[in-house]
Amino acid sequence: MAMEKNKWVASGLLLGGWFVWALLAESVVSEVEPFGLLFMIIVGAQGNQWREKNLLTRGYECEETVQAQTPEAALALWVKEASGEK
Repeated sequence: MAMEKNKWVASGLLLGGWFVWALLAESVVSEVEPFGLLFMIIVGAQGNQWREKNLLTRGYECEETVQAQTPEAALALWVKEASGEK
């Protein structure tokens, strides 16, 4: 997801963290594996909130939201609502 959103520093940190985790998992397999799964769950669950917080700190404002299955569908829905179409 970070690479998809062109967040190269975050992507590099996550990839580096994964690499270190893999090295640790090789040496102490049974103790590290559950934490790797937990790490993936946390990153997956919090990624969008981290992105939102980053955008807000950079000056973007959240004026309204729309619910859609894909980013493209969300944009199309927002454009339709903004233009007043029903």
